[in-house]
Amino acid sequence: DTYDDIIAFFQPFHNISFIRTPSNGGPAVAKNCGIKASQNKYIMFIDAGDTFLGTNIVAYLEAQFEQHPYVDFISTAYYEGGSDFSLKLIPCYHNSWKGKVYRRNYIQRYNLHFTEESSFSNDDIGMNMLARLISPEDKILHLDIPSVIWQIDMNSVVRRNNCANAYKDSIMGVAVATEYALSQGEKLCLPPYRLLELNYASMCHIYFSYLSTINARPEFKEEAFNGAK
Repeated sequence: DTYDDIIAFFQPFHNISFIRTPSNGGPAVAKNCGIKASQNKYIMFIDAGDTFLGTNIVAYLEAQFEQHPYVDFISTAYYEGGSDFSLKLIPCYHNSWKGKVYRRNYIQRYNLHFTEESSFSNDDIGMNMLARLISPEDKILHLDIPSVIWQIDMNSVVRRNNCANAYKDSIMGVAVATEYALSQGEKLCLPPYRLLELNYASMCHIYFSYLSTINARPEFKEEAFNGAK
């Protein structure tokens, strides 16, 4: 019941647009709405648990695009912020989803979007998989400078109830995301060996996750099996 209050608080900032979906469709639906409504040259997604690392980081990232006109997107490092106020630096090469900034025309050209079928679990994996399939390394700018802090919240959807969401829905989310990336990759006529690499890597990852689930949380065996299958 704070939506109107939030709008009133940000009203003085005229460069912020408010878009309200008819119902809660999860983060993927919200992000896809943002993509369609965007008009600026660059797009970055920041979730509820994320905080920009300093007020100048957006201008810095924009300047990097201007200095490197050949890159499709930027991948940065980020911090994991613990409940004890500790910070753990995650290098950009170990980062699969946070700290990504895309050119808007790149997203439009390849119809990149978040997989709404897995909107409440791993909705961003499919888009990141497809982007890595499309863009060779020389079209990706990796920055060791962190752009955001990801606040680890033990009461978040993915961690509450002893991480039940991760064990119950995560495998299905990865499966749906992988299927999206592979199908789009085929439509774009990407090299078959790249698709096979993703296919085999995802199958190994999902099978390992299935074994981990039935060992740690056997009550979610059926959900894990359906996702793996």
